[in-house]
Amino acid sequence: TETSQDIHHEQTTPKTPTTPDLKIDCKKLKEEIQRIFNEHFADLNQLLKNIIQVFADELFSVHLISDHVKSSPSYDAIHNEVMAAMNFQRNPSKLVGHTVLFLKTMSKLGLPQQFAASSIADELTECIKENLKVRLAFTW
Repeated sequence: TETSQDIHHEQTTPKTPTTPDLKIDCKKLKEEIQRIFNEHFADLNQLLKNIIQVFADELFSVHLISDHVKSSPSYDAIHNEVMAAMNFQRNPSKLVGHTVLFLKTMSKLGLPQQFAASSIADELTECIKENLKVRLAFTW
């Protein structure tokens, strides 16, 4: 059974938790999300290498990266900007929404990218459930 601390994100716009007693340490949540993305850095860099401009254009269109990164994209620049933006998120629901939007955008690029995004979403869900004792669904 699920706890009363469930957050499900199925759209690009993050939902605000409706449970008043929702207690998630946003700093720890950011650390877990960033740790997972850092662990997959080399694989994502390789996976996106040949379509990096398309990915950058898509991320720019959903306001996840700056025009500067879009105009001269690399996975390193994209990763750094997206992770840095997470540091300014103070609301767990918005942080999850930001992460979901990144993964959803990546999943639109093709089957390998869709598989990678889905796998990372599943890994995030499991790690956060195990380490933070809260169920967050990184779905779109």
